[in-house]
Amino acid sequence: MSIHPSFTATPTVATPSPVLAKPESTTDRTPIVPDSAREHAPKDARRAGFTANSPATPITADTRPTLQQLTLPGPRRDDEGRGGAMAGLNLMRLIIRCPLLPAWSSRIIRSRKGRPSGLKKPDLFWTFYLLATREFGSHEQLDQELKTHWSAIRDEFWFEHGVLLPDAKADGEVYGYMDFKSWRKHNVIEAGRVEAMLRQLTVVSAPLAAAIRAAEEPTGAVRDPLNPMPWDCLSADGTVMDTASSVYEHSYVDQDGHTVKKIQGSRAKTGKPRLYQPTRNTGHKRSGGGRGLFNVAAVTKGVDTYTRVALGVAIGDHTQGEVPIAMGLLEQIYDVVGNQFPVLLYDGALTPVLWHELTRRYGIYCVNANYARPRQKGEPAFDAPDELLGAPAGAGKRLYGRRRNDPKRTYITGLPPERHTGPDGHTHLHHLVADDGGVYELDRAWRRSDPGVRQQLLVPTRLERLVDDRDEYYFAVTLTGKCTHSSFDVTFHLRDHQPEPGGELSWKSQVANIRILPEALIERYAVVFGRRNQIESFFSWLEQRFRHKDRHASYGIDSERLDLAAVALLENVRAWGHLALRHPRHAEALAAQLAEIAHTTTVAGDSPPTPTPRRSVLDGSPSTPIVRASVPVGVPVTLPRVEVPAGVGAWPAGRRQ
Repeated sequence: MSIHPSFTATPTVATPSPVLAKPESTTDRTPIVPDSAREHAPKDARRAGFTANSPATPITADTRPTLQQLTLPGPRRDDEGRGGAMAGLNLMRLIIRCPLLPAWSSRIIRSRKGRPSGLKKPDLFWTFYLLATREFGSHEQLDQELKTHWSAIRDEFWFEHGVLLPDAKADGEVYGYMDFKSWRKHNVIEAGRVEAMLRQLTVVSAPLAAAIRAAEEPTGAVRDPLNPMPWDCLSADGTVMDTASSVYEHSYVDQDGHTVKKIQGSRAKTGKPRLYQPTRNTGHKRSGGGRGLFNVAAVTKGVDTYTRVALGVAIGDHTQGEVPIAMGLLEQIYDVVGNQFPVLLYDGALTPVLWHELTRRYGIYCVNANYARPRQKGEPAFDAPDELLGAPAGAGKRLYGRRRNDPKRTYITGLPPERHTGPDGHTHLHHLVADDGGVYELDRAWRRSDPGVRQQLLVPTRLERLVDDRDEYYFAVTLTGKCTHSSFDVTFHLRDHQPEPGGELSWKSQVANIRILPEALIERYAVVFGRRNQIESFFSWLEQRFRHKDRHASYGIDSERLDLAAVALLENVRAWGHLALRHPRHAEALAAQLAEIAHTTTVAGDSPPTPTPRRSVLDGSPSTPIVRASVPVGVPVTLPRVEVPAGVGAWPAGRRQ
């Protein structure tokens, strides 16, 4: 261990006090130097690093444990009823063996300048170090683990990647935080590779999610777009991460109208207080930190345990709220995966004008709750009805969450009546209205002064994803209702809206108020939207990957983004381990695909990937047939009637004219 200049190997003998004189000590004491002292030590006082000529003992015998012997949590849960944590060494072995590691590190394009490194593939090792750091929660803990298990780490890198790591030094020193910090600074942050690494996380994680779906989906299964499986859903959400320092900048407007900036929480007595990082006030959120930065993540999951895959993460700066960050992340993900995950699960922060933009560009639909209508002046209060059917339109109740069964004023959209001719030739009208996302039949024609009473909820039985002549997606949803004569169908084309002057999309528009999966379908909605709990679980797990609950240290937002991406990839490593254990054939195909991605990325160099909304990296095939409309945009189209069993949709589908 290196010695800081302020320490000496032999203690300096001070002049004895005339009152308390002590005998001179001849014992050599080597003080323990904290790791933080290395960072501030001059370069000539630091230990000599590894070089290309550092001794490396050849490794001949492969005595590593198999994947089955690594005691993954999934099989233990199947056998013992509980999963639990993995041993630190086993998890480091899993990280090194995972094909996601070289595919992700291939995005770092190294400069050929400078002294040769002691590592054959330095980016591969340091991305491993980055992921392992987040598993142990701190660099200090990982450095101790590397010293203890360096021989096993050398074995794994040699047999998995052909990288022969140098031997540990005589004093037990191996690669550590100071080496990692230098690599991160020069090869990632200063080289401007952080954004590329965030994009690469999506590129390498999407095939893993597709492999899990292919392994779990029964052969020949027909997907029902109205009853999506877990692997069809993309769950996303945002949270607030507090800063590590309480020193932050606060601004206010004084009585003269001038903006005054002050730095609060600093204990500096002289000079300018050090501002660690600007943050924003997020006190409007009901949960999370009151100050900090917004973090957004998106995950998907299979049916089995330990199949959650993080497809992307993002951190905003102090000027951004949750929605701009979320939209940027979702566009990044859908640019890569197309509409292979056709159902987006997000909370109420994603309003219709936002998710409808994603629908038009990528052909996905969003499942979340509609907002409550604000109370109008003079409007009387009402009690929540026991049942939605039989209650007046516009008077509903909250069906889920902590405010369940509370009264809720709902938005109403008048719809044209449906003319229905029964088998006996009798023609009659069904008066329809869109109310809180569902389409209901009323007992009479809807009027603002007399909305009528809900008689029945029309159930979605068919969904088609179409493309118009502007290459924009839209949906045609067919709803089925019951009648004394026979059942009847009505189809709505959820397309083309006219935004309000402020850029918003009214909740009364058909696009916003006719939902593909409305809340009123209680059981189906609960099953689908309940999968959004996976993102909440991911954020809870993320907190355990840091020693302190705060995520933002003083070393800059770029390093924070890199750390957050490492946490996401660490989650995916666990999912890959269980895929390889349960479905080896699919894991082998995934490894070949990731190897091709790594090779393509390395050859492409610094050129960013080209967004391909109509195609997907999952299987290289078009994500959906593009069938252009044969009529001008805006003209109502009546689709030819195609008989399908109730509850079975056509996905994907196109125009049949």
